[in-house]
Amino acid sequence: MNLSNLRADCPKTPEHIHVMIKQEVERQMLADNREVTKNKRSSWKSRRFIKMAAGIGAVLLATSGAVYAAERIAHFYANQVGNYGVQLGFSMDNQNEDSVQAEAVDEFELRKIQLNYLPEEYEVLLSDRDIVKYSNTNTYAQGGIAVYSYILGQEINSNEIEWLEKDIIYSEQVRVGNFDTIYMERNVISDASVRFDKLIYAVDNEKGYILQIYAGQDLSKEETLKIVENIEMVPTGERIALEDAYTWEDYVAFVAKDNNSESNTISNFEGCLPTQRVDNIYNIGEEFVFQGFAVTGGESGIVSTGNALTAKVTDVQIADDLDLLTQQDSIPREWLQSVEDDGTLCNNVIQYISSGDGINQLDTVVYTEEVEQKLVYVTIDITNTSEEEWNQVIILGKLETLINIDDSYKIYNRARVDGNPNTSYTVGTSVALTEEMDYFDPKDSDGKNHIPSLMPGETVTVHMAWIVNADDLDKLYFKLDMSSINSAGDFVDIRQ
Repeated sequence: MNLSNLRADCPKTPEHIHVMIKQEVERQMLADNREVTKNKRSSWKSRRFIKMAAGIGAVLLATSGAVYAAERIAHFYANQVGNYGVQLGFSMDNQNEDSVQAEAVDEFELRKIQLNYLPEEYEVLLSDRDIVKYSNTNTYAQGGIAVYSYILGQEINSNEIEWLEKDIIYSEQVRVGNFDTIYMERNVISDASVRFDKLIYAVDNEKGYILQIYAGQDLSKEETLKIVENIEMVPTGERIALEDAYTWEDYVAFVAKDNNSESNTISNFEGCLPTQRVDNIYNIGEEFVFQGFAVTGGESGIVSTGNALTAKVTDVQIADDLDLLTQQDSIPREWLQSVEDDGTLCNNVIQYISSGDGINQLDTVVYTEEVEQKLVYVTIDITNTSEEEWNQVIILGKLETLINIDDSYKIYNRARVDGNPNTSYTVGTSVALTEEMDYFDPKDSDGKNHIPSLMPGETVTVHMAWIVNADDLDKLYFKLDMSSINSAGDFVDIRQ
């Protein structure tokens, strides 16, 4: 590792992954308050940020809004921008004012996504009114299909509702079933673990919906379009007032604003080497107070435990296999698929990638390397030092890879410290990953990472596990809290 080659500028996260993260954050922010409010724009700003759900595989937003008949939207178009950019939008050409006004409605009947065709080997991961996700059982967590529905609102015109897709190597506009469809294929690094190389927008003018569809490399173009052709938007019987609607236009405006926000965590993180603010660093065996949360039966639902709980990392074990994981039903499926015939973890092939702008230049692989993977198994004692019983205590552990540079801690990114100034980020073929825990035990009766009950003075032992690249073991710091990326906090030095 050559620290003299660190650069101050931050490389970008792959654009399609970046967008998918934003969409998942937004979906959860809205999902936290499914009850509609009287003012959609003010309520959007007030909804609290929710931790991103497990898995990066996909995207969606809980949406609803006003609908227009087919003649309301004259044209759904896609224009080439540079070599690899596609500008999408709606044209209002040849629409007269009377016909536009006639189409407005005061309320709308919500519809649910229904896929009437899927290949036999696909199974459901998530099915909700406005999102469905399916995965191929043979390539779990590496592709599949995700469909998200948005309502087209009243503000569509050729100037206000345009958005740009980057890294597009092929696109065409076709009619598929009831949908005006723009089918696109993106440049996806071939060995990426999340292999969504197809992006489709499908507009149902009659029902007033736009579908956003991500499909993986494990689906052919023909199979993908056959799925799209057999999508049905089924009435739910629910109705929503127009003033409460959050529309596709609102979403596009949110993403544009988010891209320009200097305070946005995701936009600023960008895979660079930011300084990690650190309050305290503890050693294995040292006890510390941590900020936790518990579930209550009151109006608030979740409350802070304050200074009532302490934690102590009592043991850290490193293994070449999964034998330390005692709760088999808690092991992620992709972990089980990442072992060799003898039970040991397979190697991770890491690609070092140079970022393009997505418009005139694509991301390219500069070189690859192969590293071993290791299981990191952490044992933690959680103690209730208060005189109050706490129920359903939420436990969230993270690993961060940190390096000390000039007496400050930096979040490690191997692409920025390998001595090659031409690399921006890395992509691995296997499951090695820090950040949030992928394994936790024991879980509560609902399978959540909750301690069911902590009586005054009681200590409960929990275990967490990660699979990491073996050459990251000397950079690992453990963090136990519910805070966000790059926040201040207490860390436990578990470097090996």
